[in-house]
Amino acid sequence: MRSDLLALDDDALATLANRGLVKRARKEVDRGDGPSLTADGETVVATFADGTVTTLPPGVALQHAPCSCGASAVCRHRVATVMAARAAGGPETSVQVGLPPLDIDDDALLARLGRRLLTKAERLRDAGVTATVRTTSPPEVLLPTCTVRFLVPWELAHARCDCRDGVDCAHTALAVWALRAADLGLAESVVSLGTAGASDADLLARLEALEADVLAHGWTGAVDALVGRVEALEAEAGHAGLVWLADLLATLREAVGRYTAGHRAADAHSVGALVGELGLRARTPPGPALPRAWLHGEGRMERTSLDHTVLRGIGARVRPDGDTTVLQVFLRDGDARDALVLMRRHDGAPDGEALARRRLLGSTVATVCTGNITTRAASRLPNRAVEVGGQTSRQTAVLPDGGASLERAARPLAEVREELAGRVPSALGPRIRASRVVLTAFTEVR
Repeated sequence: MRSDLLALDDDALATLANRGLVKRARKEVDRGDGPSLTADGETVVATFADGTVTTLPPGVALQHAPCSCGASAVCRHRVATVMAARAAGGPETSVQVGLPPLDIDDDALLARLGRRLLTKAERLRDAGVTATVRTTSPPEVLLPTCTVRFLVPWELAHARCDCRDGVDCAHTALAVWALRAADLGLAESVVSLGTAGASDADLLARLEALEADVLAHGWTGAVDALVGRVEALEAEAGHAGLVWLADLLATLREAVGRYTAGHRAADAHSVGALVGELGLRARTPPGPALPRAWLHGEGRMERTSLDHTVLRGIGARVRPDGDTTVLQVFLRDGDARDALVLMRRHDGAPDGEALARRRLLGSTVATVCTGNITTRAASRLPNRAVEVGGQTSRQTAVLPDGGASLERAARPLAEVREELAGRVPSALGPRIRASRVVLTAFTEVR
């Protein structure tokens, strides 16, 4: 039996399809209603009692495997065929999914993805990309706007990305390159790809000059001129791929706009903190412990559309902002440690009960904060800001969870403390919207 099919356990199949489909197929196979299998060389052919025929050729992604039921996505027939193939192989032929081999060269990527997608991946890499490589089982690579999981590490056909394309996308090539550059002896490592990083001395000097002018004269003088400088520097940083500097300047521009519009009490502190962060990032030299990708950023602040996604609400933060209320809903995407942030702004002062009843994504804020969001209309930015469209139930649905997802996602307090203690100050690290938001469990509060 093919080793790639043996490696696709039920958890991997749930990643390729969904948990409900896997449970249904599992029940059918366990009660003896699975398909009959034949082999044509390396191709597995399954025939079901209703006449449906599913074919699993080697080197073909599961969702692209031919099935006479006509489903374009991964169907229960494809899932049940893999389960039946695993059962036919027997436990003695089970496969342990370990670290990915490093023999996936660029020729293999070209054969898999084609020239157009590989060229796109090369452009993204050359603009600068920072990736986190986790040597979990299966291995996964966290890119700025998506995650690639190698469900069968030696078979690219089963690499799964949570972007809209799902399989055979440019992100797959980026993930392979990140694996090559990573230290696979570590449980987690951060790598930088690309040739970006030419001297940014002139831009950094002008950022320092902006900080000095603001500290010396404040914003009460030539506000328009100062804002114009911020906008110009923001555009230049974005063009250079310095996404964290561009994001910081955009945040500063918005805060100054609110400050000068009269919301001084709410924004004076935030404007001062942003100006201080700007100078700190500009003056601090990059190094091994504080790479340029953390200080200044790499790549583009581009929005990536996600495929079918389940986001789990883990809470919210509410703060006043002048005569408006800012709501940040924290969402968890699978096993990702950094929360995604869905932000909304409402008129008026914060009122907990009234805010909890407000409509959001076709449901209420309270339900979204603790429930599960199943959507095909989500997109995210490198700073983990997420937007969910699709107000119809066919695109986005919010279901109550009862706290079960929170309990499963909670991490031990000692582990959380160790992780946070090892992080650099937020003013010097990646500008992730909820980088300091963690989920842990308490048995008692005194």
